[in-house]
Amino acid sequence: MRAMLDVPEVTVLGAAMGRTGSTLLGTLTSLWSGEAIGGQNVNEAKRLRVPEYGYRVALVTGVQPGNADILMQEDVTGLPQRILWATTRDPDAPQERPHRPSGDLGFDAGKLSKLQPSEFEIDGLYQAGGYEKCRSENGNIVYPFHVIEYPAAVFEEVDADGLNRLHGARPDGMDGHSLLVTIKTAGLLAILEQRVGAALIVTEEDWQRAKYIVAKSRQTREVCVNDSRIIRRGKRCERLADDLIAKSEAKEAVNYERYARRITKALGKYDNEHEGIKGYMIQRKTGIPTSDTYQTISRMYEEGLLEKIGPEVEGTGSQLWALSSVRP
Repeated sequence: MRAMLDVPEVTVLGAAMGRTGSTLLGTLTSLWSGEAIGGQNVNEAKRLRVPEYGYRVALVTGVQPGNADILMQEDVTGLPQRILWATTRDPDAPQERPHRPSGDLGFDAGKLSKLQPSEFEIDGLYQAGGYEKCRSENGNIVYPFHVIEYPAAVFEEVDADGLNRLHGARPDGMDGHSLLVTIKTAGLLAILEQRVGAALIVTEEDWQRAKYIVAKSRQTREVCVNDSRIIRRGKRCERLADDLIAKSEAKEAVNYERYARRITKALGKYDNEHEGIKGYMIQRKTGIPTSDTYQTISRMYEEGLLEKIGPEVEGTGSQLWALSSVRP
């Protein structure tokens, strides 16, 4: 069984992983490792178990930097480390669109048919429930395996990585699975080359190219992570700014209503003849801070709650003010 999962937007994947009771995250990590998958349904007739070595799955998804956290937040489970990251940017793209490439890829998928298990062998694997149960009468495992050969340098790096892991000296961070990703990439490069008589032999050149690809993947991932952090910080700043503005406006509205009541009360008490009181005297009688007094008076005047008495003078503090004779 082979499947190609194409998820155009990672938010769709995130929504599926975030559903209550979802096991998608664990399934994806198992798929990447080629482990047996499936659920243990109560109804035996509805149980679906996909055995190890009985499938191949690839997943491609699009990630906007602002949504990269959907994958990055699962770094403890190793999900983002299991992914090869590639950028869609091309700083060297020409001004004019080039002609469409001609010819074929050069890879003949038909040549792989000799390496594939037959339908009969696949059915036997699923019925047995695992390759270790597919045995002949002599007890030998009969499910076909093809071993990819790697250069000695790969084994040396794997041994060194294993020793570092045991000693607790493996570097922390996002590269805990990078060696296995490199091994898989090198094997894929060797298969794509379709070298006659050496289709399943990884060369030193394959290994170096795989290391280059994985290194570029890490760079792309870090750029995406940094862009995501900048975007998230920007959004948080905007939310905080909105909160501060809202609080300031709410405080200003409360203060205005409170100050307006005090000014109205003072004018009603000390200006019975409607002759007006100068702004600075209103401030003294109400005890409101000077700047707040003048701002409140100006706003009350704009809203028709106050009127100017006598000639208009420069400065709110020198102007005579009285309650409006025509209330709005």
